[in-house]
Amino acid sequence: MSITKKAALAAMLLCGATITATSANAATPISLDAGSVSTSGPTDYASLLGNLAKFDSSLGALTAAYLTVGYSFQSTITVSATTDSTGRVRTESAAQFLSSDAGVKSVLDTLVNTTSAGIGTADLSPAAYDLLGTSSIYSVGPSSTSSQIFASNASTSQVFAITGASLAAFVANGGGSFDVSAKTLTGLLLSATGGNAAAAQQTSATSTVGIRYEYVAAPVAEPATWALMILGFGVVGYSLRRRSATLKLV
Repeated sequence: MSITKKAALAAMLLCGATITATSANAATPISLDAGSVSTSGPTDYASLLGNLAKFDSSLGALTAAYLTVGYSFQSTITVSATTDSTGRVRTESAAQFLSSDAGVKSVLDTLVNTTSAGIGTADLSPAAYDLLGTSSIYSVGPSSTSSQIFASNASTSQVFAITGASLAAFVANGGGSFDVSAKTLTGLLLSATGGNAAAAQQTSATSTVGIRYEYVAAPVAEPATWALMILGFGVVGYSLRRRSATLKLV
C-alpha cells in the first residue's frame, strides 16, 4: 500500500472516530426541569396560574415530556340547626386545567382532563379532578350546641407522560412559552337526620402545574475530538508533502 493510500486510510479512520465520539456524546439523554407554577385562592374561580417554558428545539431532539399536575383544597364547614340534628358533612371540589395555546390545550384536554364533574347546578366538563374532602359526623341543636366547625380537606397530584405527536405542542425555536389556567368549583354535601340543619363552607384551593423535558442533545464535537480530527488531516498533509519531495529527487 502506497504512502498516500495509507495516509488517506488513517484520515478516514480518524474521521470515523470523530463521528463515533460525537454520536456517542449526543446519545446521552438529558433531563431539563422547566419549572412549575401555582395559584391559590377561593374556589369557584378561573385564575391564571402563569407561564411555563417550551422546549428549545436548538438544544436537540425532544424524546418525552412529563407534566405534573396537582390540586388541593382546604375547607372549613360550619353546621348549625334550630332543632336536634345529626348527620354527615363534607366539601366536594373539582378542578379543570386550560391553556390559550391550542396545541397545549388539546394535550391537557386529552391527557389531564379525563372526567366530568357536576357540583350543584354547575358543571366542569371535562374536569381534571373531582375530590371529596374529609367526612365529619355532626350533632347539633338546642339540646347540645348550636353549631359545630369541621375541616374538610383533600389533595392529589399526578405525573402525565407526553410522547409521540403530542410533543410538537411543547417545542419551539428559541423555547417560547405557554400559559396554564385553572378553573374550580366547590359544593357542600350535607346528610341531615332530623332537625332543621344548615351548613356553610369557606374553601380555598391550590392548583399546580410543572413540566420536565427529556431530550437528546444535538451533536457537538468535543475539543479532544476536534484535536484528533486536525491531527488526522495533518498526517495526510505531511505524507503528501513527503511523497512530493521524493518524486522531485528521483
